[in-house]
Amino acid sequence: MKKILLLLSTTRESPKSINTALEIAEKQNAELLVLFILDYELSQSIIEKLTEAGWIGGKATEELHHAILK
Repeated sequence: MKKILLLLSTTRESPKSINTALEIAEKQNAELLVLFILDYELSQSIIEKLTEAGWIGGKATEELHHAILK
């Protein structure tokens, strides 16, 4: 069976790429594999917003970073 790989990330969104990959997979009766790349900086951005809003005080732990990414 043919396989098609679609790469997605938190830094860019491309609905056209997603639709194209779905169409090609359907036409070729191929398996669509999706690899989602997470930007490590995303967790830092979320932590900063939570800190500014008063939800987190002090320095965030590495465990919190991993929990957000998970």
